[in-house]
Amino acid sequence: KQNTIYPAQFSFQTKEEHALYIFKWLRNDAKLPQAALNMKLAFYDAHLHKPHNSLYAMGETVEQIESLERFSLLEDNFTANKMNITSALYLPQIIVLEEPEHLNWYAYRNGAQSAWRRFPFVIGIIHTNYVVYARTESVSRIKWINKILQPIFGSLKAYATLGISRWMCAAHTHAIIRLSHSLPKLSAPHDDVSNVHGVRSIFLDTGYAKAITSRFYDPSIISATLIKNQPILSQTTPNLCQSSLQFRRRTNNYQHEHSTNGAYFIGKMLWQKGLDELGHLLTKTQQAYGGHLPGIFHIIGDGPHLESISRKFHHLGLDVSFQGRMDHADVPPYRVLINPSKTEVLCTTVSEALAMGKWVILPHHPSNTFFTQFPTCLIYKNHNQFIQAYSYALHHEPPPLSRFLRHTLSWHAATHRFCQLTAKVSTKKKKNQLLRPRHRLAAAIHCHLGRGFLGDLIRTVAGGGFYLGFQSRYVRQQKKNYNKLSSSLQQQPIAGNFSC
Repeated sequence: KQNTIYPAQFSFQTKEEHALYIFKWLRNDAKLPQAALNMKLAFYDAHLHKPHNSLYAMGETVEQIESLERFSLLEDNFTANKMNITSALYLPQIIVLEEPEHLNWYAYRNGAQSAWRRFPFVIGIIHTNYVVYARTESVSRIKWINKILQPIFGSLKAYATLGISRWMCAAHTHAIIRLSHSLPKLSAPHDDVSNVHGVRSIFLDTGYAKAITSRFYDPSIISATLIKNQPILSQTTPNLCQSSLQFRRRTNNYQHEHSTNGAYFIGKMLWQKGLDELGHLLTKTQQAYGGHLPGIFHIIGDGPHLESISRKFHHLGLDVSFQGRMDHADVPPYRVLINPSKTEVLCTTVSEALAMGKWVILPHHPSNTFFTQFPTCLIYKNHNQFIQAYSYALHHEPPPLSRFLRHTLSWHAATHRFCQLTAKVSTKKKKNQLLRPRHRLAAAIHCHLGRGFLGDLIRTVAGGGFYLGFQSRYVRQQKKNYNKLSSSLQQQPIAGNFSC
């Protein structure tokens, strides 16, 4: 199913080939050669569940984590792209689960307690608001049926998703970190909110190169020193919680720029990404400009709803260009990024655009709180403020970011925030203040209900279907295939001439 998940030009025949591509990307594209050398990569079986358009683990994953085949680059053959393959016993001290609720919804279970918690410290990173996705997901392809049933079934699905997600986090983690306050609390033993994601250095380098060539370049801002952890900023730095009109008054010393490189949206083509709201806002802007947008608006990305989104935008008569999938680093130098989504937790493309020194226009929403500290972020509360911010950003050069703000977007700063939180949680764990009886009970119930035929039946009825749901059957079949392969290898004669 690689042709469904990856772009047309990507296809991997073996795990080695796939691992080598990742290492090359880290070394050449992400400019992280040391990370490519230090990283060990292992694969587990997964299934693309089309109803959810999501990947889910199949069979034993955590149960085999110590003995999974791991790939790494050999340092002395770094430029030759040669890899080392090991399967020695591996006992990690810290496990970081990206989306622990997603990883455990339909996971295989075979034991009385959580297999994850047998490791000293398990941290979950929550960065997708599945509750909102469940609430807004279509019930039927027929519009009038969907209009009637979706509000009812959407709310029920949202409550069910929230309840199950809380259950999974309580059962299988020691702590979780939510990327923003837009996410609901998930009943884990410890819960914190922090942006522990960063951007690649290529985006920060692009922003720095743009800043030092700007007509508003001020070395005292770009290389600002820190006084009590606060950057020295120009007096013209805007207060981002104010409206676009107030922002314009405070930045009137920035000269008007008549030329513009345009505005764009980048992301997966899903209606849940706020594209319906984007069409509404662009329509209002077009009406304010007398029937024409101030330049072509560019939409970059691919996804399952691309055709319906394209039809809707052309039906609205908007001057929009759809450009397909593209790495954000390769996007032409458009000046303004617009992201109207309210289902995001903390949008990575917004961080990347800020790092590159672009304007970003965002709705007033808890998911965007982190970005309001940046002088190039414009927040709107209604379509009138959006039109003002859009017009201003298109015709004014973005002010450069201070060194402190650029560092805030980096992976170095994100890792520092992550380490601070985990140190605080590990102290509580040493004092046995984390796991309560309810957390152990949640794990015991989930592990009991997830075993054997009963577990397969529950997973199937809960939306896993007849393939994803039958995890126990999948494990039995894998073990049967492994035993057959082992016996066939033992029965094969060894060819060759031997002499003493």
